[in-house]
Amino acid sequence: LIELYSKADIFVLPSFSETSPLSIVEAMASALPIIATNVGSVFEMVKNGYNGFLIKRGDIKELVSKIRLLADDSELRKQMGKRSRSLVLRNFNIEKNLKKIIMIYKELC
Repeated sequence: LIELYSKADIFVLPSFSETSPLSIVEAMASALPIIATNVGSVFEMVKNGYNGFLIKRGDIKELVSKIRLLADDSELRKQMGKRSRSLVLRNFNIEKNLKKIIMIYKELC
């Protein structure tokens, strides 16, 4: 999969339903700007206008508009991609998440 992400310029996930899609985290780690529907917990990963765009479920016009915007603006793609990578390294770090889980277990015990 990493090879596929490295060949991409934009990651698009126009789902009608999601919980917490790992594919977005993988794309972010590959420094891609994200375009995704605002469903499930996608909003926790994609900060609209910062590292990508959140669109309404089923809004094809908005989806096409955002794809065109990123396709036409290489600088915006690079900036959003860098921000994606930064967010994933800061927020989805395995060690950091493991520490959080251990803290929760300690509190419960």
